[in-house]
Amino acid sequence: MKLISWNVRGLNSPSKHRMIKNLIQQEKPSLVFLQETKSNNTAIERIRNKIWAGSCSISVDASGASGGLAILWNPQILTVYDFHATHHLIQASFHLIGTNIHGNLSNVYFPQTLQQKLDLLDTLTILNANRQFPPLDRWR
Repeated sequence: MKLISWNVRGLNSPSKHRMIKNLIQQEKPSLVFLQETKSNNTAIERIRNKIWAGSCSISVDASGASGGLAILWNPQILTVYDFHATHHLIQASFHLIGTNIHGNLSNVYFPQTLQQKLDLLDTLTILNANRQFPPLDRWR
């Protein structure tokens, strides 16, 4: 399983689309995490179809000119389920198809204030304490 994580600092330019598409074609990742997309869900879907046909995604809208997160994945390699999204976090469970491998994916864009950082860390702690994986025989 190969993962790319990139703080794109804005995803609305065609040149960034070409760069990401070329990177995906070259590296053939299972997952791509994007931070600071500065885009909304509709734009992410349009861009996803342009840069990685056949992929799936979960995204969080930017707030004004800051933030925005996305996870894109190859559905022939991974099943992604049970996700939780906030302004600063996307966390989901995954199953690596054809194996008994399960895990959690976390795409985080940390906030600037101390209280928001502490709140995000509390959210991650609660989410991870409550995550459960389905019985292994479900995936065989």
